[in-house]
Amino acid sequence: MMLRHFLPTYVGKNVFSISASFYERIGKKAILFDLDNTLDPVNVKEPSTEVAQLVSSLKEKGFAVYVASNNTGRRVSQYCEKLGIESTSGLLKPLSYKLKRWIKSKGYLFDEVILVGDQIFTDVLAAKGAKIDVILTEPISKKDSIFTFFNRKIEGPIRRKIEKRHLVPRWEEMMP
Repeated sequence: MMLRHFLPTYVGKNVFSISASFYERIGKKAILFDLDNTLDPVNVKEPSTEVAQLVSSLKEKGFAVYVASNNTGRRVSQYCEKLGIESTSGLLKPLSYKLKRWIKSKGYLFDEVILVGDQIFTDVLAAKGAKIDVILTEPISKKDSIFTFFNRKIEGPIRRKIEKRHLVPRWEEMMP
């Protein structure tokens, strides 16, 4: 069944709804967040207060937090500089080779890393190719780039099928 290639490990409403204890429970050390429409709306130059609080909270709990984006290095680095975190950009997701190389360069085992993103055709496919867990969230804004707009049209039926058939657990279902 081709659908399995598009299935994330978990689903969640948004990055702010996922508890740090969940990441602990599944043994993660590093959390990679997609930027556009996962952390903040497309082309927002500075992190929102809510994103800053999330990153700070996760770092306080001992997690390494990064941004893993297809966007340009300058935009991503300026955004992440304000959060005091590292990033990797220009990843060419859904291709996974740059993501795998970056994870290895940081010294992580693949099962210690999770990617959180809002797109099936970039984030989910890249994570699966890199053999890391992935949480698919809803986009936090309706505004998208033109490329993402078309991806969303195609991924919509897959998202609906995942939800309707309950093909993937919500992260909350993994908690005691």
